[in-house]
Amino acid sequence: MPRRISLRKVGTVEIDGSRCLPFLWSRFSSEQTARTGGRKLYRELILDNVVSCSVTGPCTHRDIVEQIARQSEWPIPVESLPKELERNALKRGRTIFGFPGNYFDDIACNYAGMRWWMSEKGLEMAAIANPRSNISTFDELAGRPMSEARPRRLNNGRLPPAEYLKIATALDNAQFKPLNHLERQFRKLLAEWNQKHPRQAVHSFCKAVEMSAKHPSLSFLRRGVQKRLNRAESRWEDLKKLSAS
Repeated sequence: MPRRISLRKVGTVEIDGSRCLPFLWSRFSSEQTARTGGRKLYRELILDNVVSCSVTGPCTHRDIVEQIARQSEWPIPVESLPKELERNALKRGRTIFGFPGNYFDDIACNYAGMRWWMSEKGLEMAAIANPRSNISTFDELAGRPMSEARPRRLNNGRLPPAEYLKIATALDNAQFKPLNHLERQFRKLLAEWNQKHPRQAVHSFCKAVEMSAKHPSLSFLRRGVQKRLNRAESRWEDLKKLSAS
């Protein structure tokens, strides 16, 4: 495949001052990409690609994905898309401009358990059957102590700082990073903070808990950590209910 000249830097493309930042994608499966031999296409057609097009309405999420794949600067072959993407009809069309991966990830976030990846034949998306019967290691490691500490919650509904720090320590020991596991808007804010303050960059959950309690400018990080831990607790509680039924 011929290569184009781009502003690619360490696996990113830049257009109009914006960068393709794969670590902000919560629904991309690097494991599936590696397992299905899609690393080469991922580098060439996802990391090093841009799209500018319009999708007329009414349309479905499948229509949007297929249009992005066709109209990207380097067309992206589509190997498999689930029927769930045809479920909802959108009355209005959409103007698409930017990085294909950002749009694929945003669309996948509308469906429970949906993941997307690149195989050796092209783009694939699929939803995990009965996702509530599955729980990630992160959600189990964080959700269980959050649930067990519920009787010790303060009047505002939050845990004492020592409890959050205890959970953060367990996550750090398991080598989980905030930039990989906070929800998307908080990952973006944290990435911007780290870029502006390299000497105070936050790369661990313990540091996130400690610094967010001291720096008013990091209040978003406190909210982000608490929201992600609450979601882990909710998933752990769902799993317990499912196991008891």
